[in-house]
Amino acid sequence: MSMNSVSVARIERPGFRWQALSRSLRGGLKGGEYTWAVAFVVPYLAVFVTFVAYPVGYGLWLGSDPSLYPQLFSDPVYQDTVVNTVLYLALGVNVKMFLALLLSGFFMRPGRWMKVLLLIFILPWAVPQISAFISIHWMIERREEQAQRLSSLSYDEILRTKVAFGTGPGLIDRLRQLREELGLTGIAAELNPGGLLPFRQEMRSLEVLTHQVMPAFK
Repeated sequence: MSMNSVSVARIERPGFRWQALSRSLRGGLKGGEYTWAVAFVVPYLAVFVTFVAYPVGYGLWLGSDPSLYPQLFSDPVYQDTVVNTVLYLALGVNVKMFLALLLSGFFMRPGRWMKVLLLIFILPWAVPQISAFISIHWMIERREEQAQRLSSLSYDEILRTKVAFGTGPGLIDRLRQLREELGLTGIAAELNPGGLLPFRQEMRSLEVLTHQVMPAFK
């Protein structure tokens, strides 16, 4: 006695999977609802890519050279930074959270005087704009004063008293002179003032600073 076997083949339209994926991404939204959803999501994605993904990727690319890490780990400033960060994360955050829980329980106690005390406690946190406005206003005024002072200087005076640039050996001599005259312990490097230099020249300046200038001061 023999039995006949039947094979069944599943046939799907080529675009069926893409249509199912599109429906799942839409989440049940149709027409104008989906358009408004995309209009609200796109700006957030643009901000995320611009201010999160790109800076992180750019930082990873800058740190892709393994020869930079021995210099970084041997830097005492980096070591102090690591210690301070560990202390802040291990102690500061947890202690702050514990104290916040204690305060929340304290202010939950009944009583009219407790509400007044809560208002006094919350008041400095509710009006931080005042200190922020004062700080920003002070920074703007200071920058304006600096701009006025710089505008009164000649090009030769700026080169002599305000900046240091040139080749690696020239920068080393200039910074050593400034260290002896002013007792400097650090510098702020502006690799692309005004944003006018091409990216390749900016990276070349960073390479000269890290590979030629910095080793001379260790």
